Amino acid sequence: MEAKPTETEDIREGIVDAAKVNENIDLVNGFWGYPTTTDDMMKHYDNYADKYDYILSDVCAYKDPIFHSDLVLKYFPDKKDIAICDMGCGTGLVAKEVKNKGYTNIFAVDGSEGSLKYAMDQGYYKDFKRFLLTLEPTPEDLLGRFDAIVCNGCFFKNHFTKEAFDVFLDCLKVGGIMFVGIRDNYLTPEKEEQYMPKLDALVKEGKAKQLERFQFVKFKGIKEGDLALGDFKEQPSSIMVYQKLK
Repeated sequence: MEAKPTETEDIREGIVDAAKVNENIDLVNGFWGYPTTTDDMMKHYDNYADKYDYILSDVCAYKDPIFHSDLVLKYFPDKKDIAICDMGCGTGLVAKEVKNKGYTNIFAVDGSEGSLKYAMDQGYYKDFKRFLLTLEPTPEDLLGRFDAIVCNGCFFKNHFTKEAFDVFLDCLKVGGIMFVGIRDNYLTPEKEEQYMPKLDALVKEGKAKQLERFQFVKFKGIKEGDLALGDFKEQPSSIMVYQKLK
């Protein structure tokens, strides 16, 4: 599949209702107060599994999953049975939108048992694996298995490391495509996570090529000092689209 790298924008970003955030401020504050250790992080997501969708979609106007599903449809318009893996799936918000586009063969990966159970109960996925990406060996039956990988909300402080991109490529078939949502401030070369330099290295090594950078605004309407908490503020974000070459 040949596609020219492009940068696109979409005007359908969700506008956060500050009044609704204020009504749910304790719940929102609790969720965005991420722990720093892996064990505590998994417990945090377990504890919020039944509240996650409400916080992100209803309160925080989380539109990222819609954009992911649009991009999957763009690159695989007539192949609704392709094997798709939702890496760091959480409660399945991305898979929900992808499934709404007609895709039927979606697999889930996450480290949170509570999130996986919630997601599987929604009927979005055919199957799942629970393991900690890059911290535990990738199950052999996932290697070279998928036509597409979607991942959103996982590449930031104390979450996925840059080595996760290697795992994604390992799990894709040659010619497969990964769709990775990352906030733009984490794509600057000086960030300690080094996500963009890693992606550039994969391209330079001939392992992948960039097809597209889809840009949008996350949490639109929340300004600095206006109910802003940590990363919960209006910020440019991107979905990075890369194809595995070998």
